[in-house]
Amino acid sequence: MKMDNTVFRCGLDYAPCHYGTSRVAFRGPKPALTGGYVACLGGSETFGRFLARPFAAQLSDRLGRPCLNLGQINAGLDLYLGDAEVQRLADGAEAVVLQVVGAANLSNRYYRVHPRRNDRFLTASPELRALYPEVDFALISFVGALIAKLIETDAERFALVQAELQAVWSRRMARLIARIAAPVWLLWLSEAPPPERARPGMAGLCEPAFVTRSMLEALAPGVAGMIEVLEPAAAHDTAGMVFSAAEMPLARRSFSLGAHARSAQALAGAIDMAMAA
Repeated sequence: MKMDNTVFRCGLDYAPCHYGTSRVAFRGPKPALTGGYVACLGGSETFGRFLARPFAAQLSDRLGRPCLNLGQINAGLDLYLGDAEVQRLADGAEAVVLQVVGAANLSNRYYRVHPRRNDRFLTASPELRALYPEVDFALISFVGALIAKLIETDAERFALVQAELQAVWSRRMARLIARIAAPVWLLWLSEAPPPERARPGMAGLCEPAFVTRSMLEALAPGVAGMIEVLEPAAAHDTAGMVFSAAEMPLARRSFSLGAHARSAQALAGAIDMAMAA
């Protein structure tokens, strides 16, 4: 793993800003929306933690128009389905980039997550308590820890939870895409291509968690296209990132500046071609 030209500071100023009545603080600086723009929705990769210019900023440079970074760290679909201001911004865009996020951080019949901080586990349903009577859910605060505990306790029982997550993700992803008036481009930014079937056990947590190629193919009629950008874990590179010493382990697991550059290049090419048609 390369470490050249890494900058160690207390952290970046992400210039948090709000749009309209939304209670969510998005990454700034807030652009002037006086003309056409592109809206980028997604999770940690869209937000671009540790990077001064993640793919949304680079896409803006390439397209010559503002690109709103509406990404949120660890966001799931519930954040975007529940925020009317994001809906308004997406509808008004010339194009929308929707990063494919995992299927774990969303409310379902087994558990409920925080409506804005979707990685926060709130409560287990009676169905999950009956399925896992030996688990003390009061000790769990995050969805990742919940999933790991369920798999560790009984992977066969977890198959029921996973099937529910995949079904709910598919319905909500289709609903979100259908709500957006602008053309939607999916971005698969991951360490590996979409799997043919969800990986078993803890391997399934490789982001986007539990999402398969068939789930994505089912969305194809409603989207303009999908861009795949891959960067294996061994290729992650912190060069050009800004982080503190305490943040180094997380930075090393993040996608590199190069992966963001390739994402921006591929998206710009696809969006430019579509707009010129």
